[in-house]
Amino acid sequence: MSTEPPKRILIVRFGAIGDIVLTLAAVQALKNEWPDTHITYLTKAHFADLLVSQPCIDDVMGLEPGESAASLRRRVHAAQIDGIIDLHTQLRSRALRLFNRIPSLGVKKPRGLWEASTVRLGWAKHNPKSQIIEEHHKIMDSAVGRPVKREKIQFHVSEAQGEVAREQLKSLGFDLNKPILGISPGANWFTKRWPIENFVEISKRAHAAGLQILALGSPDEKELTHQLSVEGHALSLCNLPIGELGSVMQQTSIYLANDSGPMHIARGLQIPTVAIFGSTSPEQFNFDEHRYVSTHEDCSPCHFYGRSSCPKQHLHCLTNIRVDDVWESLRALHDDL
Repeated sequence: MSTEPPKRILIVRFGAIGDIVLTLAAVQALKNEWPDTHITYLTKAHFADLLVSQPCIDDVMGLEPGESAASLRRRVHAAQIDGIIDLHTQLRSRALRLFNRIPSLGVKKPRGLWEASTVRLGWAKHNPKSQIIEEHHKIMDSAVGRPVKREKIQFHVSEAQGEVAREQLKSLGFDLNKPILGISPGANWFTKRWPIENFVEISKRAHAAGLQILALGSPDEKELTHQLSVEGHALSLCNLPIGELGSVMQQTSIYLANDSGPMHIARGLQIPTVAIFGSTSPEQFNFDEHRYVSTHEDCSPCHFYGRSSCPKQHLHCLTNIRVDDVWESLRALHDDL
């Protein structure tokens, strides 16, 4: 428990996009309590540009591919860090904390062995005990020594980033005075991807209702965004630098995504969002101002993060989600649909 705010602290979360975004509310809550404390955020170098415009973060430190633990410790020491908050608790972050003299101010507790094993082996469903953002806030409570004010999910882009994004969308043919439906049809895990033909049908309906469609994806999802372009009247971007993702998404009026990083960014930007859940639990997140669609199958949610294949070999948690149900959720959030 801290009595005096430290001068320079390190927040550790190596990835991925959604997990990083989910930490920002609690980091902002900490910054509110310790406004004069310099906050450095340590993440993988690939994700560093995601954080450069977040007002609660003063500096970003990127872990380079293949960088040794000794090299990382030297850089942390050179940054004169006098407190670490570990929001990841992997072997690398544990080694960073244990093999130096910098005090740990707060540490994310790993899941219990029984829960982790039974869910991963398919013996039990994942039933979250609390929401992830609340868990992060509790870590900040411990660091500060008293309850911090709870912040909502958030994500920020600079005005300069926004202007670049607007020009980029106009060059693609978008009219920024008319509503845009953003769609992210991909996800890292197979058991989190609603079938692409369903996204195409939603895109067709939205286009018929007068909305413009923006399909966003990573380079690995080029085939999905291309199909939305060819069959669903969408214009697509699948090679955006990670630092430009939020600023482009900010130009949309409403967003549709699987349980994925873009879904969390959209909610953080306060864009009305509909999220589709299959193998993972929506109970981990707050959807008060948004919507989610899930069929709550007897076998789902079957994992914490998603699986590469369905243990039951049927993927009913996603294939049973009807286009009509997703469409009605979108209509509930946007008057033009």
